[in-house]
Amino acid sequence: MGTDGTLFENRDWAVTAEGLEHQPTGYFIEREQLGRKRGDGFLAWPLHMLEKAWIAPDTFAEAFVAAARLFVLPGDALASTFAEAGLTEAASGWRRRTAEIVPHPALSVPDKADKREDHRETAARRRCG
Repeated sequence: MGTDGTLFENRDWAVTAEGLEHQPTGYFIEREQLGRKRGDGFLAWPLHMLEKAWIAPDTFAEAFVAAARLFVLPGDALASTFAEAGLTEAASGWRRRTAEIVPHPALSVPDKADKREDHRETAARRRCG
């Protein structure tokens, strides 16, 4: 981890405990939003960002993979989203370059399904208690 709180960085992007930042422009994606999915089940941010002309797909994807590892995003959603974006071959390279990144459970982004389940359990306890 960098002395400035940077958990991962490449030439364009920095991952911090707060999220993912495009260093040249300051464009910022909050950590809690990184796991957001579209209606079709794909992760929203990679597909949205890869439509932008100013994004270098390789550095964005590498930083997003690092963020996914750090913030414990569901791996199956990441793989299927990158496949949808046509980035399957390059993804193995990003996985290798970010393989040493250790997930940080305190920074995990809960899956919405987990939140719904937690809510159901809480509601059930209230009804029974």
